[in-house]
Amino acid sequence: MNIASTVLSRYGDHVRYLHLMVTKERISHPRSEEYNRLMVMALVACRRATSLALYYESKLQPEEETTAYRDLMAELSSKVMFRVTQGSLSSLALGSLIVLQRGYELFRGMPLELHSLLDSISLSLNQTPTLKHLEISCGSITLETYNNLRSRAIHLHSLTLVSCINSKLPKLWSFEGVSEWTCNAKLTHLRLIRCQSAYAPHIPELVRNFPALRHLLVSTCGSFSDVISPNRQLGWSREPDALWRHRMPLDTFFIEHMIKWEILAMGTIPAKTVIATSIRSGDLEASFLQDPEIFPCLTLLSIEEKPVGRGDAGPMGPDVEWRERVLASRGIELKADARWLITRR
Repeated sequence: MNIASTVLSRYGDHVRYLHLMVTKERISHPRSEEYNRLMVMALVACRRATSLALYYESKLQPEEETTAYRDLMAELSSKVMFRVTQGSLSSLALGSLIVLQRGYELFRGMPLELHSLLDSISLSLNQTPTLKHLEISCGSITLETYNNLRSRAIHLHSLTLVSCINSKLPKLWSFEGVSEWTCNAKLTHLRLIRCQSAYAPHIPELVRNFPALRHLLVSTCGSFSDVISPNRQLGWSREPDALWRHRMPLDTFFIEHMIKWEILAMGTIPAKTVIATSIRSGDLEASFLQDPEIFPCLTLLSIEEKPVGRGDAGPMGPDVEWRERVLASRGIELKADARWLITRR
């Protein structure tokens, strides 16, 4: 403890990236109070850190929650919120180690103190222009945090949401076409991973809402209870309201663990490069054959050589018809060099 304190005191001002992890082992360790004080000390000593990540292992059972643990979470939350409102952070990540490792979190959720912290941070997003990158990875967020993200995140340059927009929350976009999102002209990176309420037909409307968006990742989103959207009529891309006529194409659109109708539903999104991984065998080819106009402005399609799909996994093996009728006729280059991000849906 003394050595660590000395190191923090001497070199804390040189730290720019600070990652803190709250685990059950450390909480129950005989010297846990020393470790707790050290984490709080790190937040204070590393005052020039511009990137902060705070991860927890899982929410403790009531009998596991000691007074020291609750005090620690409360103090950490207070210190983090101070750093956010102070304007010293440009990047913030909050979430669960379980979600990052497995992609989902069962039964236990985020500690109440961190839920409150997220509520406060999301409420202040329209008043913290220095915070440009936000990542939330947990089993759920409150409706208050969700609404604040949609209405107040006007300064963010990148937003990553992992597992937190579950089926208990409203869909990303209103079925009536009314936007709950405030237009953000600065957002360039959006990543949606394992978000059950990210309904595929709503993703293009979200892209329309972010005119500066350049990189989009949609992985393992949606729900098996989602209603399949109707097919578009041939020639839709020539209509005046086609999305590609109203915004610049994305630089990259990463699609993973999405099935045929979902790919078709997102096909109105203009993109220079589409990266498709872990797609069920035949779904990607069938999407292009059914709608040869999907992904306007596409010049490069990157796929896996042997993707890990759902159910009947196997090589995509684009056939001659797919290559010649769609890709070649549109001048789209095909590469088999993509790598998956999430192993299973």
